[in-house]
Amino acid sequence: MKLSPLFLASLLLTGGAALAQEHRAVPIPGPSPPPPGPVYVPPAPAPWLNRKQAIELARSAAREQGFEVKKVKDADLDDGLWVVRLDAHPKGKIEVVVDARTGQVVELREKGQHGKGHGKGHGKHDED
Repeated sequence: MKLSPLFLASLLLTGGAALAQEHRAVPIPGPSPPPPGPVYVPPAPAPWLNRKQAIELARSAAREQGFEVKKVKDADLDDGLWVVRLDAHPKGKIEVVVDARTGQVVELREKGQHGKGHGKGHGKHDED
């Protein structure tokens, strides 16, 4: 049996293509890229002192300065500073300023004696 040259050519072409497809090199994937590095998240700012913490720091600072704290009058947060007003012995009224971020006592101010009639301008015997 004699094969026609055209048939042989088509067989070679198609068979060769099939063989070429079967014997093609399959690309082997390289190593996968490393996972992305950790994302930097800046630390959260330190929480501010709450009113109770500010009062405790103010009382402690007053005691360290020799005051006997009788009563907490008030505590206000103003522009990042707690201003804590105390009635204390022996000076009377004092203000303790506490940094709301750091808890550092910034200032301790003596405001004078308790009640009316103590100090200039409050008594009926003040001189003009």
